[in-house]
Amino acid sequence: MRSSLSFGLFKSMFLPDGFPSSVAPDYVRYQAFDTMQAFASSITGLLATQAAFQRAGVGDATATATAATLTWILQDGTGMVGRILFAWQLTGQLDSEVKTWRFAADILNDAGMLMEMLAPLTPRSVSWAIVCLATLLRSLCGVAGGSTKAALSHHFAINDNAADLHAKDGSQETLVSLIGMIVGSAVLRSLSDASPALTWLVFITLTSLHLFFNYCAVCSVTIPALNEQRAYRVMTTFLGSNGDYMLTPLQVSASESIFWRPRVRLGVPLSLVVAKSSNALQLADTTAGDVETVLRLFKGRPYVINRLDDGTMAVALHASLDRTHTRSILVPLYHALCLRNRLEAKVGRAGTRVEMTDAMVQETGKQTDRDMARFHTRACGRWLDPRRLPKQSLLRAMVMLMAWAFGHSSQV
Repeated sequence: MRSSLSFGLFKSMFLPDGFPSSVAPDYVRYQAFDTMQAFASSITGLLATQAAFQRAGVGDATATATAATLTWILQDGTGMVGRILFAWQLTGQLDSEVKTWRFAADILNDAGMLMEMLAPLTPRSVSWAIVCLATLLRSLCGVAGGSTKAALSHHFAINDNAADLHAKDGSQETLVSLIGMIVGSAVLRSLSDASPALTWLVFITLTSLHLFFNYCAVCSVTIPALNEQRAYRVMTTFLGSNGDYMLTPLQVSASESIFWRPRVRLGVPLSLVVAKSSNALQLADTTAGDVETVLRLFKGRPYVINRLDDGTMAVALHASLDRTHTRSILVPLYHALCLRNRLEAKVGRAGTRVEMTDAMVQETGKQTDRDMARFHTRACGRWLDPRRLPKQSLLRAMVMLMAWAFGHSSQV
């Protein structure tokens, strides 16, 4: 009876209301790994903080409050500028590549702590730059971590309870940080008289565990929304089966890469698509650099496609294309896949270079129009409704703005 009351109290304090039916199936596994990575990060954070105090002159009779204040102003200003520029340049990627940037946020955080650990070992003429770099990295972590955590909260909240889930996630982090602070204090005391080599061994071990648990956490998430990588995997299978088979979100998640090199590049400049290159895809009776010919081949379509030197398909999108709507992006992606398959099949039979003809573009265009109707019918029952994407983007932007305003550049 007492144990059930204790669990009920713990559940009401740290788990979303209605748990487990109010959260996605992958919530528990993600939170388990996230808790372990946060615990490891809290201890390494204390080691980095100790190094930062040493760099600031704590225990050094020659250090002055003025010098410490100027250093603080410089590094804090660097972090503010970095947050603004990072949010400006990479907001679109943070919106679509949630798992990638969630993991990248912790890489940035650990890199910042590594810089703080190295700062006391360098001359003062150099250490200020290292400290500024550390602050910049952890500021970028705050932007990437804050925005992607909002996206994950929205994913896990299947009962319109994103606010409650986000609040309980904050409570969990506070509890883990408190426990980590207690354990970290004991670690610091035990390392006070130890050799620097042992301190570095502890730091590297805990940092490695932190990244490992974070990698396991993001890999455990199954997001039922099509970004560029997931759409590529789903469409490749769909096209290979002649439209008879479509992967589920769980199947895609099992093979999804955290850091993915796209084989079809969407949204590249038109100049890159039509650039003259000896290795670029050649057009019949003309060159790939002929802009008018390229535009004529894709007349009536808000995109043009060509192959780059490295073999990837490049897709330039018209400015009028609504890139926030999933369907607008899926059509040119599928057309690029159809063209690539047609070209590779001809190369396999002929064994020589194959030219992209007007007929080939028209045939694959008709195939795209025909298959996409089928694709969307099948996808509606398995993948997230595209109409929900703008709402998620707004939520992510709001939380990212809060992360910038309050400077949440600590662990995430």
